[in-house]
Amino acid sequence: MVAKSGSGWYLAKSLVTLFDQIDHAFPGRDTSSDGTIASKAHQIANPNSDHSIHGGVVYALDITHDPAHGVDTYALFEQFRHAKDERVEYIISNRKIMSGTGQSHEAWVPRPYNGTNPHDMHIHMNVKDVPVGDETQAWELGAIPILIPTTGKPSLAKG
Repeated sequence: MVAKSGSGWYLAKSLVTLFDQIDHAFPGRDTSSDGTIASKAHQIANPNSDHSIHGGVVYALDITHDPAHGVDTYALFEQFRHAKDERVEYIISNRKIMSGTGQSHEAWVPRPYNGTNPHDMHIHMNVKDVPVGDETQAWELGAIPILIPTTGKPSLAKG
């Protein structure tokens, strides 16, 4: 399980929604590269990391690439590109990075990513600052069947 909050911080609510959608749809998926808040070592090595706490919020989420169990993050990257969700600041996957709207790069156009981590074992999702980052409507995930955030109540009723 990935931490969604801690002492003095929380994961942006839109990312909690995304994580819950994927986790609910694929409960048996590999989670070894999932992540939210940066470790102390990561914060020291990458002081500007979006996995760090900014104003009490963590704006980044990593989801493990596990196509054998239905979570193909390379395809998910493309789905996000087509969905053009306004909550996205940027996404990194499989040596590509793509910005959302309002950034210094053209929106929704993948370009090469040359960082030290190629992000080929997970997708990195970064959302915009609050309040946009806290919008909790379901993410458009294409072939992923669970499009409604989990609320503890059934989405469908018999009959």
